[in-house]
Amino acid sequence: MPESARRAAHPPKQPMTLSKQTTFNLIFNTVGALIGLTILAYVVYSLTHTERESPCSGRYPAPLRFSLHTSKGVLMSPIELQAHVGLNEWGVIENAKVVEDADAPGGAALEAKLADVPDSETQEGRRANGLYFRWTPQQVRAANAVCLSYKLWLPDEFTFGGGGRLPGPFGGPPGGGIGG
Repeated sequence: MPESARRAAHPPKQPMTLSKQTTFNLIFNTVGALIGLTILAYVVYSLTHTERESPCSGRYPAPLRFSLHTSKGVLMSPIELQAHVGLNEWGVIENAKVVEDADAPGGAALEAKLADVPDSETQEGRRANGLYFRWTPQQVRAANAVCLSYKLWLPDEFTFGGGGRLPGPFGGPPGGGIGG
């Protein structure tokens, strides 16, 4: 077969023309620029936008309150408060007092005695200060989520020491709960 016939039957591969190469580069660069702009927009949005969670009262229309009043509407005494919180408590009678507070929900607040206890490293020393109890209403036993709100007032001269906890929800099986 002569050389000219072979070339006609199998023409040499021609390189991509400039217009095809330009089109490919334009598409590739446009897609890259769009991805870059999307990432930049997300970063700017996340730096400038703060999602705000509505307060508990907005998310839970029927709140459940820990009442500090007796069924007759008077403030609970320490012994009534202890009976209300049930078993597994400490310091309620010795360190808790229900007081009137016009700014508190229901007009009452729980006042806790916090004293400087020199023997705070032992269990007895820790129990001589503050109070502890778990309130587990039947309505939240099967809940997947809870919302807790409270106000805390500490005097200006209050000095924080090591240890201690603030009120909070706990989870898990009874006796093995997390939090508190």
